[in-house]
This record gives sequence, C-alpha cells and structure tokens, in this order.
Amino acid sequence: MVHSIEDWPWSNYLAFIGHTKIYEWLTPDWVLSQFGRSKKLARENYKRFVLDGVNQELDIWSGLNGQIYLGDDTFVSQMQSKIDNSDCDLSIPKKQKRPVARSLVQIEKLHVDRNQAIVTAYNTGAYSQREIGEHFSLHPSSVGVIVRKARDSQFGT
Repeated sequence: MVHSIEDWPWSNYLAFIGHTKIYEWLTPDWVLSQFGRSKKLARENYKRFVLDGVNQELDIWSGLNGQIYLGDDTFVSQMQSKIDNSDCDLSIPKKQKRPVARSLVQIEKLHVDRNQAIVTAYNTGAYSQREIGEHFSLHPSSVGVIVRKARDSQFGT
C-alpha cells in the first residue's frame, strides 16, 4: 500500500483537488458539486472529506450480508432477483447461493414460542448457535439442546 493518498497512482484524488491534469474521460464536476457551490470551496471540502475518511477505522466486514453482499436486506433482495441461479456453479458455497435469511428479530416476531423461533433461526443455516444464543440471551449449548430436542421429537427418537 501507500503512506499517503497522493501516492496512490490509480486515485483521482489529485485531479479532483486541482493538483494534476483532469483527463477527458474523468468528470469530477458532479462529485465536486456535492461539496460546495464554488469549485474552490468544493475542492477544499472534498479534500477534507477524503482525508477524514483516510484516518477512520473501517470495518467493512460488519456490513457483510449473505457472505458476499455489502448492503442491507433490501439491497440483497434486489441483487438476488437479478441473478440467474439455473446455471449451478459447484465452486460457489451453498451459503452464498441461498436467499438471505430473515433477521433474528424478524424470526422471533414470527413465532410465539421462543424455542420454535430458535429452531427456525438455526434451520436457516445462516446463524450459528452463538449468534442465536446472543440474540435470545442463552448459552450456545442451550441453543444446541433446544435444536436437538426439536429434531428428536420431529423424528421420534
């Protein structure tokens, strides 16, 4: 990586703040218009915005949804509706192919019985026993017991 944003050769930053040539294919006007009415003010505000962002810790993984999407459930649904799943690629893990599960809050609201909500959440395959336990204020092993009891009663064992 680089020590300074100015050193990144593929960045448009220097062109946007007026320090290098603006290539004909680069159109910074719209971006700069989001930062001020005059070009000078816009460039100053843009520079401050970028430099503030450089100094921030960014955890992109906290926004990861369904292992491959960076966005909320609505965004994921929109993207999944555009995907043709008929051509199954065996190299893509099942967790990335299946529809994104409802949130734990949504699952909890759908069930009057807490244990049924826990079993439903577990059966989505999207949540670990730890995640379910944290949501329902239970130890992960308690989640496992609830899931096993439900499975045993379903199959009569």
